[in-house]
Amino acid sequence: MLDEIKYWDWKSIGIGILTILVFSLGLYFLSGNASNEYRQFKEKKYEDSVSGEVVKVKNVEHLNQSRHTGNNISTIAYKVTYRYSVNMEVYEKVMTLNSGLKKNQLFISRIKAGQKRVIVKFDLGNPQNSIIQID
Repeated sequence: MLDEIKYWDWKSIGIGILTILVFSLGLYFLSGNASNEYRQFKEKKYEDSVSGEVVKVKNVEHLNQSRHTGNNISTIAYKVTYRYSVNMEVYEKVMTLNSGLKKNQLFISRIKAGQKRVIVKFDLGNPQNSIIQID
């Protein structure tokens, strides 16, 4: 039976498998899991921490238009601007948090409720590299 499968059949099977793989990877990265795992990796990598404060939170919005439901604006992420000080030098960074993750939503709700103090983890060799610790 394998002798009957021609070159074009193998090519079609290969293209089909490659298309499914690329589509699956695209969904994985768009779902926010990849950015969350990268953030967790950086959080574990940076061992030093300092107290910082959130300067502002900006919603990243997306507009959906439909003939049946009209316009719908939804928040897809949050841009959190934070400030911290290491060795008498002040740093200000922006971090993007996916709005689809429950712990990010809880973190943003605490910030909007007035809790501006956060723990910032940073790289001692290059304090400019940092990330907010989200519990």
